[in-house]
Amino acid sequence: MRGAWAGLGGLVLGALGSTPAFATPPLNDTGYTTCVVNGQYTTQCAGTGQDAEYGRDATAPNNRDGVAGFSFTKVCRSGEVAGQGSCPADPPRGSGENEWACTLDNVTHLLWQLDVGTQVTHYPTGPYNYRDYVKQVNATGLCGYSDWNLPATAQLETLLLYTTTYPGPAIDTRWFPSTVSSRLYWAREARIDKPDEFWAVNFMDGTVYPMNRQYKEYARLVHKNP
Repeated sequence: MRGAWAGLGGLVLGALGSTPAFATPPLNDTGYTTCVVNGQYTTQCAGTGQDAEYGRDATAPNNRDGVAGFSFTKVCRSGEVAGQGSCPADPPRGSGENEWACTLDNVTHLLWQLDVGTQVTHYPTGPYNYRDYVKQVNATGLCGYSDWNLPATAQLETLLLYTTTYPGPAIDTRWFPSTVSSRLYWAREARIDKPDEFWAVNFMDGTVYPMNRQYKEYARLVHKNP
């Protein structure tokens, strides 16, 4: 189960008799639906205390819209959700208004850019800088929005599917088919002690580490869907 810290702020404030001033965003699970009992893998995990006993992977497993507890919906470039308006029930990928261009995470309520064919640096100016790329995407009104941005590290980590074997990609490729596992994906935060390094997620193995901003890596933009 991912994010054991998720409710910590609310619990502490509750113990002090205060009302939390913020709401903890919902988190995805890890994708694990099996555990090890007596040296054997099994789906009968109750009472084991292992990952597969807890979270949405245990309470809401449904592979129709995402592996185990993950749940996704296709969104057309127009901004309409699959099956609504002119957006087909199962839109194909493409550049047309009624074709699949974004994926909505039904658990975290984050809307993700589908195609990530551009590699950018983390410099705000200069060749291949990420700000120009963000501006270009926002100018298109992708999936009905013009406030796309680089995700926070924690947001990007919610897409990780930890049951994927090396070399990945460690993500549900039915819903993110363009993911390249051999490169990193930029998050927006800089390393505190080294401002020229920014955090990035490796979808080859699910690791997170800082990279110098000069490197060209992928950027999967996000919109926070209320």
